[in-house]
Amino acid sequence: MANGRRLRTTSRPYAPEDAEALKSALARVVASEPFRNAPRLIAFLTFVVQKTIAGEAAGLKGYTIATQALGRPDDIDPQADPIVRVEAGRLRRALQSYYEGEGASDPLRIVVPVGGYVPLLEEWEPLEPSRDRSRDEPEPEGGSTSARATRLGTPRLGRRASVAVATAALVLALGAAFVLLFESEPSPASPGLAQLDREDGRPVVIVQPLQIVGSPPDLFSPALMRSVVADALAKFDGLIVADREEEAPAPSYPHYELRLRASRDGEGAHVSARLTHRPSGEVLWTRELDSGDVGQGPGPRERELAGAIAVTVGQPFGVIFSDLRARAQEGSGAHCLVAAHDSRFGIDPSDHARARDCLEAVVAARPTYHLGYALLTNSYLLEHRIGLNPRPDPLDRALRAAQKAVELAPQSARAHYAMMSALFARNETEAALREGQLAVELNPYNTDIAAELGARYVQLGRYAEGLAHLDRAIAANPGRPPWYDFYKFVAAYMEGDLATARTIAASLVGERSFLGAFARALVAYRDGEIDRARQFLQEAQSAAPQLIAEPRRALERAGFCPSITARFVADLHHAGLASAMPDGPATSAK
Repeated sequence: MANGRRLRTTSRPYAPEDAEALKSALARVVASEPFRNAPRLIAFLTFVVQKTIAGEAAGLKGYTIATQALGRPDDIDPQADPIVRVEAGRLRRALQSYYEGEGASDPLRIVVPVGGYVPLLEEWEPLEPSRDRSRDEPEPEGGSTSARATRLGTPRLGRRASVAVATAALVLALGAAFVLLFESEPSPASPGLAQLDREDGRPVVIVQPLQIVGSPPDLFSPALMRSVVADALAKFDGLIVADREEEAPAPSYPHYELRLRASRDGEGAHVSARLTHRPSGEVLWTRELDSGDVGQGPGPRERELAGAIAVTVGQPFGVIFSDLRARAQEGSGAHCLVAAHDSRFGIDPSDHARARDCLEAVVAARPTYHLGYALLTNSYLLEHRIGLNPRPDPLDRALRAAQKAVELAPQSARAHYAMMSALFARNETEAALREGQLAVELNPYNTDIAAELGARYVQLGRYAEGLAHLDRAIAANPGRPPWYDFYKFVAAYMEGDLATARTIAASLVGERSFLGAFARALVAYRDGEIDRARQFLQEAQSAAPQLIAEPRRALERAGFCPSITARFVADLHHAGLASAMPDGPATSAK
């Protein structure tokens, strides 16, 4: 401790007789505040400690930690991928934070030395107080403290507490290891209620501690379940996921509260979720979920359930934002956020102008608001693609906004999604696809991002790659917007699968979407029904005059490759669209 009342020994290697004390030391660390929202650090530390106890410390190299603890593939190049070095630095800082705070009185400390990964041990004991220097301090019970106050093999926790903490550590560590097979960089720790910055309009979500009804399922961790749900929601940049302990009073400002309950269901777990708006008390959404067999241990099932909740609740078109649309007051930050989301695929000039103007005002007032810059990227790209409220240099402005978003939040999925969009519009396709892949890794729950990446592959004529992403996004989001399916239509139409294209075109509905009419016009032409094709083109023209007025320019600026653009323009011309004059020989199949 900083006041000099504790003495440490020199760091020393592990010895077999240290096993129980080291397990208890690990249990206290992984249950602490610095590690609570850091599953990767838990997995890293647990792995090196367990290998050390097992007598396999000699094998603790960067490659083994990367592949066995951090979920990297077997073909990783440790020199090119710095994940182990980066996480080791984070681990050392987290250990320092713990031992300077709640772990200050721990009798045994774990040290991960710089330049290596084999943990060392430090023993700490009280100094014998001096009457000359510490008259106000009581004499230690039993007189002299020259003997060690705490034997290495007997930590200060009682035996029952030690076993309980060790068991909890094992559950957390196993869960973290499974979670890391799928996880990218960990999300930042959730803020406390008093530290929330709510002025940017993002809705606040509080995930309550999970309640167990009856006997808990075997190997099912309530703490892990709550943690992975909160982590999944926190990956959505449009939400603020707050940390509220069970005994803390609910905040008075408007927020959303997610309550989880679990009970045994055969060999698995049954989880119920309920989302409530506070303080109104209105229940917005409930869902019953079954995990199936949990015999694999904690981690995979909790994450599967968390994903189902996060996709429904956290999406830009999910439960929370649907409710926020009705509650947001005109001119508020929340209203600006909703308008920006809603105008991403809109074609109404007034909606676009309002969203763009309010976003520019928000980032001017709050220059560290990364989501504002990410959403502005799309607003600027709409100027370029379909000429909405154009101003000079929209592509340059879009790129600068995306760069700012990534600079402010390098682990933000929305920031890298914005960068993908900006680079794709500039025809830097390979760099754009890399940004899209990173965005998907950073938030695997955001089906919009996965679908957008799939759409980019389809637009490039890489249909198999695009459909893989689109199918995953569609399977995870039954309430998806219609544009997901439109790009599946494009792939089917271009590959000559007219039956699939016809089915998808008939399913494309939405009051603001011109995609259905556009797709049905093409299918009607291919079916030889020219009159119906012209009728659908009139519907599309009323919804999207910019697209129908200059289809070649619109398709090119939207990012469609030359083969798709030529095919669509030729077929639209034959379907009766006068503005779609074929360029060269017709490529349509009659």
